[in-house]
Parts: sequence; structure tokens; C-alpha cells
Amino acid sequence: MPEMELKLVFDEADLARLRTLPGLRDKLAGAQPARSHAIYFDTPEKYLWKRGLALRVRRTGDVSIQTIKQVGCALLERGEWERRINWDPSDAPPRPDGTMIDETPFADVIDKAVRARLRPTFEVDVQRVAFMVTEGNAAIEVAIDRGRIKSAGAERETLPVSELELELKRGDKQELFTLARELTAHAPLHLSLISKAERGRRLVDGLWGHPAKASSPRLEADMTGEQAFSAICRACLNDFMLNAAVLTSKSSPDPVEAIHQGRIALRSLRAALALFKPMARDDAFARMNDELRRLARLFGEARDRDIMLANAPETSRAASAAAANDFSTWLEHRRLAAREAAREAVQSERWRIFLIDFSEWIDCGAWRRRPSGHHLEPVAQFIRRRLKKRLAALLREARDLAELDAGAQHAVRIAAKKLRYMAQFFVGVSGVADRKRMKRLLGGLDKLQSCLGVLHDDEASLTAARIDIGLWRAEVGDVGPLALEAAARWTTPKEDGKKWLEQALEAYSEVAEAEPF
Repeated sequence: MPEMELKLVFDEADLARLRTLPGLRDKLAGAQPARSHAIYFDTPEKYLWKRGLALRVRRTGDVSIQTIKQVGCALLERGEWERRINWDPSDAPPRPDGTMIDETPFADVIDKAVRARLRPTFEVDVQRVAFMVTEGNAAIEVAIDRGRIKSAGAERETLPVSELELELKRGDKQELFTLARELTAHAPLHLSLISKAERGRRLVDGLWGHPAKASSPRLEADMTGEQAFSAICRACLNDFMLNAAVLTSKSSPDPVEAIHQGRIALRSLRAALALFKPMARDDAFARMNDELRRLARLFGEARDRDIMLANAPETSRAASAAAANDFSTWLEHRRLAAREAAREAVQSERWRIFLIDFSEWIDCGAWRRRPSGHHLEPVAQFIRRRLKKRLAALLREARDLAELDAGAQHAVRIAAKKLRYMAQFFVGVSGVADRKRMKRLLGGLDKLQSCLGVLHDDEASLTAARIDIGLWRAEVGDVGPLALEAAARWTTPKEDGKKWLEQALEAYSEVAEAEPF
């Protein structure tokens, strides 16, 4: 059965503030915490995880509940099957109940051969406080979990857990979002799509706390358009949240890559909105897109600073090197300021509330209540038409690529990048495109955007450097001739424009010849 819940994460330092929230204060005062210990199972080769499943046994007091969850599904609803079992946690090694698995739709997926290879992967040990509240016509269970996730390996690495879960027991699911907004307006709570199962999996794999590359949404050809749109948005938001967690951590190991991957996630999300616009356009569509664009711009500014400093010109003399440090140091301050602006935006109440609004729009928006033919049409048919139309428009726009000015070439680059994001969602989904030709198209699009990107980045860096030198001199005053000479090296072209344009033209031919649709 589907489980309807929202999860809000918080910093342990904010627990005292959480206890004073309106509507929770009295309930928390009277609630008794209970220890909950869960073991998550999988095979050594991650059989369940690769199929979007999580299997756990959770023991609270003397009661053991076995659960199978689908991960990476819709924003609000997730498939969940659970049953009370007789389970002895002292068994070595502990094993899940096979009879319960047989009662679920996954009996054939998790067959006897798979069950024999299941091993404890990680554990979640928390103190849980749970109670019921009413919001409008809805009955909602509020659960606050505080504890740790522990890997099952010899190293026993751990990860803190501080979560507030809202689960709809009865009534209108929009009331979940209403309550989440009320709580977030009074405390620094962050909506999170990252499940305990994913956090534990990434902890075991040594990936938690590191930037995450784009994931692939779980799509099927027989999905409706709205199901596919929801799954894609969830995947993009999940990717963004993983990278935002790295960016905002107190000891971020790789903020440059977190900015880069976070920007990709935002761009992918905006590409999904553009792709599904005929279906999802309603009165809230523009506001959702505008806010995503605003944050993407902040991440873009930080990313541009990272690229600029990564391509710093070499200095040939010690004196010039010392002088160059004046401008380079100033640029580093600008880079850190841009990164901090992105970090503050992610942590702001504005963004935290927006995430709730956006999630509500995806799950309960007006576009769902006035369905067109696109909503119930198999997604493969709808997407095939949309991608074919986008590809034709790109080929028209880039037909005279060599004759286009820099601005028009950049527009072609953006169109190619958007189409690549859109097409990547549906690689392997039958009925959308010929698989081999689709891969050929994606390769051509990647090459086209990369070549045009080199041309644009070089030109944009030169323009930005000239502007920055003017700002630097205005702020610093007399910088001296050596420092000025060293700074001027930033305005020297670094790339062979002719070479990259020739490669872009080759890529255009590859795109034109792919014909995947």
C-alpha cells in the first residue's frame, strides 16, 4: 500500500527550538520516547538497491515489523508493504521473514536464491517520539527520530539522524504540506527526500558527504505522463538535496563539485518542467520555474567563479607571480562570496518553504485536477513527440552554426544541453526512441554543447576578467604596474576558437544524422 509522508530534517542544535513549536509543545511534553532498532538487508552486490527496493526489520519494544519499501518513486507516496513478524534479533546472522516477502508483489523478484544471499547492510538505532495531531480534516502522525545510522562492516561508521516525519493517517494529503509549512516557518526544518535507506546505503558505500552525480529516474513505458513527471522531479530534487547537504556541511570536502552537481540537478529539473509544460502548465507553473531559475543563477555564478580560477593564467616571473596574487586573492574572495550566497540561499526560509510548495504542486497541483489527454496518455508516446519537436527546433536553430554570432551560438549550446537532459531521462524506456540511435544522439549533443561551451566560457571569462579588473582597481586603488600587468594576463584568449568550432560542426552533423525518433 502507498505510504503518504513528508520528512523534515533538522540540526540537533535546534532541538530545543523544535520543542517550542506551536502545536507540538504540549504533545512533546506528554510523549514517551521509545527505542527503535532497524536492520536493513541486501545482498553483497546490492541486488535490492539496484531494483529500487529497501528491506528492513524494525524492532520497537517486543514488536518486530518487517517492511519492503520502494525507493525513488513519487514525491509524496511510496509503495510500502509491512507486517508484524516473529523475529529473534539474536539470530546470527539475523534473517528477514520469507513468508512476509511471499505476501508482497516482490515474491518473484526476491526469490529463494536472493533471500539466501541477504545480509545485514546497516542498522538504524533511534529514540522515537510519536503522537497524533489534527490539521484541517486530516489526522497526521508526527514522529521525531534522533539517533544514528551504523554500517554493518568492521569499521562501523556512523551517521547522525535528526528527523521529523509527518505521515497521513486519514484525510486530505494537502494538509501534510500545510502542517509542514507551519512548522518550517517557526524552525529551521528542511524538507528531505533522502530516505534512511539511501543514507545508509551511501554510508556503506563511502559516498555520504560527497557530491553526487545525476541519477536516473525509474521510468516505465506504461507510466502516465503525470507519473513520469513526478518521478523525474523526485530524482532531480533528490540529487540536488544530496549536493546541498555537502555544500552546507560544516566541513564540506568538495564544495566546487557540490556546486557543479547541484547546478546540474537544478538545470535537469528545469528541463523537466520545459519538457512537460503542455501537461503541467497551470497558474503556479511560472512561479515554480522562476524560483528554480533564481537558485540556478546563484549556483551558476558560483560555478563560473570556480571555472575562472581553475583556468588561471600561468605567470613566468617570480615578481609577476607575487603581483598576480593581488588580483588572484581578490578573485578568491569573490569566489567565496558567490559560494556563500548559494549556501545561504539553500538554507534560507524562502527556499525551505519553496521546496514544500513545489512538492505540493507536483503531487496536488491544479494541473493534476484538470487533466488533459497528456496526463493519461502513455508517457512514451507523449515524450517521443516532444523530443522530436525539440530536436527539429535545435537543428533549425543551428543550421548555419558557423555564421552565427557568439550570442546565437550560446543559445544553440543551451538548447542542445536542455535536449540532452530531457532525452537522458528516457534512455532505455521502450517506445520513446531507437536505443542505439538515442545513444548516438546523446553523444552528439554532449559533444556539441561541450565544444560550444569552450568557446562561450573562453569569451565569457575574458569579459568577466575585464569587468573584475575594473572593480578590483576601483576597490584597491593604486595596484602598481606589476600587479596590473599580471592581472592583464587574465584577458588573454586561451582557446583556439577555429578548432572548437570545427568540432562543433562535426557534432551538429552527428546530431542531425542520429534520427532516433
